[in-house]
Amino acid sequence: VAILGSLTACRSGDGRLVAATPTPLSDPASFPLRGVHVIAASQRDADRAYALNADGVFRTRDGGAHWERLGQEIAGYPGGGDAQYGRAVQVHPQDDKIVAVSDHVNDLWRTSDGGETWTRIAEKVEEFAFDRSDTAVLIVFSRDGAPERLRRSADDGQTWTDIYRGCMPPFLLLANSCSNHSGMSAMVSGAGGVNLLAGTDYGM
Repeated sequence: VAILGSLTACRSGDGRLVAATPTPLSDPASFPLRGVHVIAASQRDADRAYALNADGVFRTRDGGAHWERLGQEIAGYPGGGDAQYGRAVQVHPQDDKIVAVSDHVNDLWRTSDGGETWTRIAEKVEEFAFDRSDTAVLIVFSRDGAPERLRRSADDGQTWTDIYRGCMPPFLLLANSCSNHSGMSAMVSGAGGVNLLAGTDYGM
């Protein structure tokens, strides 16, 4: 599943593009979900994916032909305040009913029932990653103190432990803030949470 420059979600099967934006775009309303900002697909069900746009969190269970709105309780979406783009969405590799979403104010929300209900489990989260082998483990990057830190939860986000405090990557600290970089822009965790890949302004 990919997002093109038009912010239209498209799906490919066997490397073949099966949905694309026509040129010129004659009827934008014909697309089942428009204005997509971020998207994440199940690794266990080829037809299931989750996406964010300015209207909220959406789920498809038929390969993108139809989308249903989820997470009305999440701040920043209809029913929760002014609509804004969410920052990120991830689906757990082992269980595609476990999904995490960070909203436009960097609150982290988690569902364990495929998006029917959501629980806010952390604040000021800019990036996050599931442990691939353990559905209860999450690692998050935050600028909340230190001035930056990595935190880990082993109980679905009920409690958190700092695993790194300082600039990410280790860099110059000036006036209680990390100098001249935007922290972490992407992260992914390997099995057991032992290997963590972090994308920053200065590389991986």
